[in-house]
Amino acid sequence: MNMSTDTPIWGVKLFEVCKPGIRGTQRSDKIVCLVMNMSLLKRLSNHFRPKGQSVQAPEADKSDFKSHEYTYRDDLPVVIMAKGIYQALLDKGLEDFILSDFTNTTILTREDLRNRTTREARIQQITSEILQYLRLPPFIALNISYDQDNNTVSHNGKTSTRVGEYSNTAQKRTITLNIGSGFTPENVLAILCHECTHCFMETHLLNWEDTDLNEQRTDVMANLIGFNSIMTAGYAGVSVITGEHQERLVNYQNVSNRRIGYISEDDCRILKELLSNLTSQAQQAREAQIELKERKDTLNRQIAAASVLEQQLSALNIKATNITDSDNLIGVQKCLCEYESRDIKAEINQFKAISESNDLSLIDQATQRIDALCVDMLRWCTVFQG
Repeated sequence: MNMSTDTPIWGVKLFEVCKPGIRGTQRSDKIVCLVMNMSLLKRLSNHFRPKGQSVQAPEADKSDFKSHEYTYRDDLPVVIMAKGIYQALLDKGLEDFILSDFTNTTILTREDLRNRTTREARIQQITSEILQYLRLPPFIALNISYDQDNNTVSHNGKTSTRVGEYSNTAQKRTITLNIGSGFTPENVLAILCHECTHCFMETHLLNWEDTDLNEQRTDVMANLIGFNSIMTAGYAGVSVITGEHQERLVNYQNVSNRRIGYISEDDCRILKELLSNLTSQAQQAREAQIELKERKDTLNRQIAAASVLEQQLSALNIKATNITDSDNLIGVQKCLCEYESRDIKAEINQFKAISESNDLSLIDQATQRIDALCVDMLRWCTVFQG
């Protein structure tokens, strides 16, 4: 997972109050006035700039993927991708995740992030909770680094910064986190959910041919399988101190807004709207899966009964059937002709093959046919046993 940088049109500056003793009262008043003006300017910039828009994105092809306004449309790239992922989840029988919403029970605070011991313990606990929710093996190795300089390290020479990474080598699954001092607990949780989603996709073989969009697809997947609230909060952005300067004995800090993730916060909001529509469809799909399973169970029970009857018929000594009169003889001969004209084992094997199908109408037809076969076999057993 990378961090992209937004260079604001207007400079936003934080400050530290100078030490008292040099015109402290007057300078303090001027500082407050300056902050009020800059705060107003920042609010105006946020009002007139479209939500989610980046002035400078890490890579052109990825910035084009992001939505630049919070308006749901079916033709948005993030919506098109989400619908494809939704169908893939249905095909894998994973629609129940779409109906779920993960909430971590372990609380992560800013104080936890600053303390190495609590930071690693809390993140390990939350990782275990996420993996348990995803029904994945509970252990995964964590490599956590804390960058006091707000994670200014570049990745592969690009302007974006690698803040998280998932790897699976030599049967060892590892998540690497590079946490900046400006990161919020929400940022860290979003990164963690993204990386665990990589493991989820790998486990369930959810792969696509166009690997260039793998990271965006992982973000979208995370939103669909129960992490939407976490991703929305975590992708709101990170304030990063990029430098300091001094004007008239007052120390200022230059602040840059950085956004983590491969989709924007507004994309997450759009996906939430899509999820409200998909959940009803997922519920219908889930009910259809339950009905399909019940029909398959019925067919399999009839297959088991037919197999028992077939064994009983094979074990009967038909030649020893007691024949009392001509009518009885005709009945035995008729049943014998019917029995010998059928390849019952082959028919049962056909029903077993149909039981593996997901075609409900085909399963219903097979159930009716095997019911009729069982009735015939019961009749034959009764006649042959005299």
